[in-house]
Amino acid sequence: MKYLISKNYLFLLLVVSFFITSCSDSGTGVEGELAPEIPNLEDGIPEFDYFKAKVLNKIESQTGENFMIAASLTAAVEAIMTGFSSLPTTFTASAEGVNAELENGVWTWSYTSAGAGASVTIRLTAEVKVAQTDWAMYLSASNGELSFDNYKFIDGFVKNTSNGGQWNFYDFGGEQSTPVMSYTWDIESESEATFEITFGESSFSGFTYEKNLPDNTLTISDDNSSTSTIYWNTDSGTGYYLNSDQEQVCWDENGDNVSCF
Repeated sequence: MKYLISKNYLFLLLVVSFFITSCSDSGTGVEGELAPEIPNLEDGIPEFDYFKAKVLNKIESQTGENFMIAASLTAAVEAIMTGFSSLPTTFTASAEGVNAELENGVWTWSYTSAGAGASVTIRLTAEVKVAQTDWAMYLSASNGELSFDNYKFIDGFVKNTSNGGQWNFYDFGGEQSTPVMSYTWDIESESEATFEITFGESSFSGFTYEKNLPDNTLTISDDNSSTSTIYWNTDSGTGYYLNSDQEQVCWDENGDNVSCF
């Protein structure tokens, strides 16, 4: 399946990633008020240790192709989920140590990086509500070739219980009313959680990982409504892969091919 992100958007990420390492402090604190903590989003990043452990244990032995297909697909999805779900942390972490200003109920952190003929200013905002804190990030940058002001890069929310939230990413140079990608997570407990990435306007395009231990289900969907499912049981060690053609293949606790029942 294909997910299109503009070249300008990718270029923007490179510019920001390069200059974000040296931020200048700006803004002043407000006496008597405490700004919300910059969210730590590491808990919102899923891991598929089941496949990693099995691959390591089987590194010198023959493992069934059914399991290996599922392991390869899961590794690819995990890389995408980890990359996008951790991306906001890259930027929000840069606000650590920067004083926030409070105006009309909205906290704002502002910091600037400059060098090699380019400048990037990041403005992070937070509005605390009863059940969640709404976050947004705006970028202004110029490097001679690229120049833009107050571009909304990310918005979303984090539950005040820190166990769930949503990030929306917007395409540089495009409409900012509809995100090009949304990442949502909801963690009920260590054994029960849901993580989802949706691309574009289609709810049928993306990845959904549902954990209800010992059951784990990863669903991969494209914009043609084709769906593939990977299931594994962390107690029994067994699992199956059901592709978009509805052909199901299974493996046993050793990762060897078995007939599906």
